[in-house]
This record gives sequence, C-alpha cells and structure tokens, in this order.
Amino acid sequence: MEAFDLFNCFQLLHNMNDKTIKERIAKLEAQRAQMISNVHAIEGAIQDCKFWLEEVSRTKNNDNVVKIAKEKK
Repeated sequence: MEAFDLFNCFQLLHNMNDKTIKERIAKLEAQRAQMISNVHAIEGAIQDCKFWLEEVSRTKNNDNVVKIAKEKK
C-alpha cells in the first residue's frame, strides 16, 4: 500500500464516530439488499432460460409437435 493510501486510511479512522459508522453500516446494508435482489433476478432469468431450452429440446425431439405446428400454418 502506498503512503498516500495509508494516510487516507488513518484519516478515515481518525474521523470515525458513531454517526459515520452507522451511516456506513446503512449504506452497506442497502448494497447487500440490492445485491440479493440482483441474485434473485439472475436466478429467475437462468430458470426461465432452462425452461425455454427444455421446450426447444422437446420440439426438436418430438416429430408430432413439429407436424402439428406445420399443419396450423
């Protein structure tokens, strides 16, 4: 770590008080909540993709489905 970085760390620690620590905790908790939401959204998107991948696989493997789809046109 460079001297400037160490100075900034010491300065930050020196300026910490109950208020700044609580504000930091609140910010970190908000970031955590957002990250958890993002993970849930990603999991849902993956689940959706897997569902459609199975549907595409079924269509390719099942000649009847393909024939019915062609007859409707």
